[in-house]
Order: sequence, then C-alpha cells, then structure tokens
Amino acid sequence: MVYLAVILVAFSLFILYKEKGDTRIFLFLLTAGWIISVFFFITYIQYLDQRELYQNLFSKKVLITTLLPKSPITLLGSGDKIILVMNFGIALFIYSALCFPMSFLKPLRKNIAVYMLLAVPQLIQFLIYSPRIYEYVYRALFVGPYQGIISFADFYAIDENVHFVTRLVNHTYIGLGVAMMIYNYFIALKIKYFRSYYLLIASGYTSIVLMFTTFLWWAPKRLISLTTAKDSMHFLPVSILIEGNVIEYLPHIMLVSFVTLLLALYRFNQLYFSLQTVKTNIYRSFDITNSGIRFYNHMIKNFAMAVLVDAESLKAKMSDSAAVTAHADRIIRNSKELLVTLNGIQSKFSVTSLNLSLTDIREVMHRALDQVKLDGVNVSYSTDDSPLLVLLDPQHMKEVFTNILNNSLHAMKQDPRALHIEIHRNKTWVHVSISDNGCGIPKENLDKIFLPFFTTGSRQESWGLGLSYSYRVIMAHLGRIFVDSEQGHGTTVKILLPLNDE
Repeated sequence: MVYLAVILVAFSLFILYKEKGDTRIFLFLLTAGWIISVFFFITYIQYLDQRELYQNLFSKKVLITTLLPKSPITLLGSGDKIILVMNFGIALFIYSALCFPMSFLKPLRKNIAVYMLLAVPQLIQFLIYSPRIYEYVYRALFVGPYQGIISFADFYAIDENVHFVTRLVNHTYIGLGVAMMIYNYFIALKIKYFRSYYLLIASGYTSIVLMFTTFLWWAPKRLISLTTAKDSMHFLPVSILIEGNVIEYLPHIMLVSFVTLLLALYRFNQLYFSLQTVKTNIYRSFDITNSGIRFYNHMIKNFAMAVLVDAESLKAKMSDSAAVTAHADRIIRNSKELLVTLNGIQSKFSVTSLNLSLTDIREVMHRALDQVKLDGVNVSYSTDDSPLLVLLDPQHMKEVFTNILNNSLHAMKQDPRALHIEIHRNKTWVHVSISDNGCGIPKENLDKIFLPFFTTGSRQESWGLGLSYSYRVIMAHLGRIFVDSEQGHGTTVKILLPLNDE
C-alpha cells in the first residue's frame, strides 16, 4: 500500500507538472482524497485489530497490521477521529472524481457556482457521518429533551435509507466521472501527442478509481454504535468482502491498473521524446544554417551588387544600342530579384521579433486567404461563432498561414482541388486546421519538413523555408504545429495557439 501511494504521488506530480489550468487542482485533490481515505481506512482496521475488536477474515488475509506503522493510531488517539479523517478523504475523493474529468469541459473560473453546488452533497455527507454529530443526535433523541419522538426501529430504518441515498449519490458521481473521461477521449484533438497524453491521464484516473471502489465501495457508513448508557461508544467492523470474493481479486486489479498505467506512460514518453528529438534537430539545423547563410549572403550580395552596378553603367554607356539595353535591363532585373530573395532568406533566419496584439485569429486567416490564388479550388470553412482572441503578431501569423496555404495549393496538381479550413476553440487553445487533397508527403519525410531548405517540390516554386519559418513563429507564440499526411491522400496541418479569454 505504501508503494502504491508513492506511485500515485509520483504520477500526480508528473501530471501536475505537465498539465496547465484547473485540471491540476482536481487531480491533486483526487490523489490526496485517495491516499487519505485508504490510509485511514487501513488505520481504522488496524485500530480495531490491535484491540481485538475485529474478527474478520480481511485482517488475516491482507495482514493489515504490517501495512502501516502504528504511529498514525498513536497520533490520533481515538477511533472517532480516525473515522472523521477517513470520511473527509472519502468526500474529497468522490467530489474530485467527478470534477476532475468535468474540468476538461468546463473551466473552474467560469463555472465556479457549478463546482460549489457539486460540493454540497459531499459536505452534507461528511457531516452526517461525523461520529460527533451522530452521537449528539442519538443522545438528543433517546436520552435528551427529544426522547420519545422516534422509536429505535424507525431511527435505524432512516439510518439505512440515508446510507442507501449517500451511496447512490457517490456511485453516481464516480459513474459520471468515468463516463466523462471516456467522452473527453473521443472529443480530444485528433493529434497523436494529445491522444497519448489524455490516455495516460485516463489510465491513472481509472487505476485510482478502481482501487478506491475495491476498498471503499460501501463508503461512507456509520461506523459507531451507541446505547442510551452514558459515555458508551462501540466501533463497528467493516469489510471489503463483497460476498467473500473481492479480496481474492484485489492483487489482480492492482496488477492490471499498474500495467495499464505503465503502458500509457511508456507510449506518451515515447511520443514526447520523439517530438523533443525532432524539435532539437530543427533548432540545431536553424543554428547551423543561420551561421552559413550570414556568410554566404554577405558574399553573394557583394557579387550581386557588383553585377547590378556594372549592368547599370553598361546600360548608360550603350543607351543607343537597343539589344545591349534589353540585356542590361534583364541583368538589372534579375540582380534585384536575387537581392530581394537573399534578404528574404536572411529574414527567415533572423531572430523573430514579435509585435503582439490581441487579435481574432479568423481575421488573420481571412487576410492570408486574400493573398493566395484560389482559382479552381473548392474551399470549405468551419469556425466557432464566439470570438477567438489570441495574443499574436498579425503580420508574422499571416505569413505563416500564407506559407501553409501556398504549400497546399502547390500540392494539389489535379482536379478536383479541395481545401478545408477549421478554426475552433478547444479548451485553452485555438485549433487551426488546414487540409488539402493533394499528393501528400511520404512518411519518411514527415520528420524533415520543418528543416531549413528541405522541400519535396521544385526549387523554382519553393526554397524549403516556409515551414521552418512557420515553425519558429508558432513556437515563439507558445503554440504547437503538427502535420498529418499520407502519400496520395493529402495533408493536414494543425496549429494550436493559446487562447486569451482575459
């Protein structure tokens, strides 16, 4: 149990580090609730076992006295305090088991009233099963001033009904939580990285819920018994043996949960480190290429300027010869185009300076669409109605969209040519997707497309700098870019940018 608690804490810290936003809060509460409830449940069993009050098969099968040190019992002193803390952990876990998956759909800041309302049944439940409150009500009804209002039979019948209702509420919370985790998986972004990441979270969540329901399927429950005699309180044994069989399957449940979590973690880490390797290679290529370009740009510019000056001088001296003037004009024009190209290449590798402003991403996309040639292309467009504000540099981002759109147009050689653009909100991101039905990219080239000067097309159409430039700009905006493609079946570029709701 101690080892499993350590694993869960390590898993939670990992997700807390990776995850942004409200989900990290509820993940922490979920893990804390699990550890508190199970830890103090075992402490309670140990408390009874040490006083020879617990004559149940559970104690002997699990060797409960070896699972925990004796210090927690000594620290708390009395069984009613152990029950109180255990019930707090149970209420905390069940509340978080629903709120954690819900936080993926409804941000805490905008739905705080809903989250507070969901906490009310668990708060009431915590108070109902508090040993002190139960003792106060019992004494008041059967010893104190309200004696005779209700019979013992009716009181215990109400007690059973209350337990049925609270258990139903708790099972509903957990059931809805599991259903939301499944739903979240199917509506998550269709990107391998995010799918693997969410699968890891769902695996950890399922493991914790399985362990909780195995131990505490009955919880919470009245664990004390009173009589009308003053200062009398009996602690009741509990069991996780549903018809005497569940304890036999406990090791198997733990093994399946642990293996599932490890597999999900392995899959996520494999993809994560693969992306990190690609990212490192791209930036290393940027650094090497940038140094070379500065040197060669300077050298070629000197030659181009010399040719331009000589051509202009020749044109002035031979102005009476139409043939010479025509050739001189061509040399001048080509030299100027070369200088513009060299300046463009250098600007792609210079340190990106962003002029940020709060802009609706759709306005930037519309400006990019106005700049490309869409003749003969069937364009479909899908977006949300609400504002999609991003803190970005409109000029750089327009250039990014223009580069990607031009790549799609160049890839579509045959009719029908179809371009599909989607811009939607997804949690804290704006998701931009640009899809074409072009020739696609071979699988072996997908990890190279962001490298400078890599292109699968003609050098006359592209220098292979558009995507590398786009990558740098998007990363500078704290965004992400992914490319899905299959040769002969088109390409989809997916861009994520942080949404600004302030």
